[in-house]
Amino acid sequence: MTAAFIIAYDDHRFRFPEPTDSDHVHRKIHKGGTFYEDALLRHLAGQVEGPGIALDCGANIGNHTLFFAGVMGLKTIAVEPVERNFTILREVLAMNDLADKVDVVTMALDDHEGQVTMTLDAPGNFGMYKVGDGDGPQVPTTTLNALCRDLDQPVKLIKIDVEGYQDQVVRGAGEMLARDKPLIAAELASVAEYTSFMDLLKPHGYVPVEVFNRTPTIIFSGDGTRPDNSDAVLTKLRAYERRMFIAGPVQRLLNRLKGA
Repeated sequence: MTAAFIIAYDDHRFRFPEPTDSDHVHRKIHKGGTFYEDALLRHLAGQVEGPGIALDCGANIGNHTLFFAGVMGLKTIAVEPVERNFTILREVLAMNDLADKVDVVTMALDDHEGQVTMTLDAPGNFGMYKVGDGDGPQVPTTTLNALCRDLDQPVKLIKIDVEGYQDQVVRGAGEMLARDKPLIAAELASVAEYTSFMDLLKPHGYVPVEVFNRTPTIIFSGDGTRPDNSDAVLTKLRAYERRMFIAGPVQRLLNRLKGA
């Protein structure tokens, strides 16, 4: 039996497998004894009501998936193409008797069906696998439109953390976005990424409403009930870019030393 520890959120208790390597997210969950990015998750829980479906795009080891299904009670589709990550994700679901509430899709998301290569540029953080060139694993791709076409409930929430590939994900989701107008939480690491992503969402009536997390995760609403906070979002993104401009060379040096 896999060794496990307990994570807590309000009155909820969940089991999570003990970390066996140096993965950043797994270690943070273990050290904190609660969900990673818990402020973001608490906000989402207050904004989204079931019944409905959550899409966890870039599900990694299942932190957000566990919250969506176990705390928010949403039927969840977890999309994670990296075998190391989705193996742990499935362990998490089995430990918490949630396998029947979550569909695990072991593919990458794109704007078409095909195949991509996954690469890892940040040793020790397996959530940072991204689509790229190199000798990484080849994985099949699908689209959100294809995954959501025959669902029996509306999509209420989408989390997107795909290391710069979010535009392709949204290009493959237009049919579903127009139909369901789900709340979107997307990690966007620069003003350029935000601008490009926003250009794709605007035709569907979306506006940015809030920012969370150290690496900015921006909440977008498309139902017309929330104010457009573009100015505040851009201010926070520019502040993040300034911090990274200063910290980036130091972090790159540390990464090289770790790899030495």
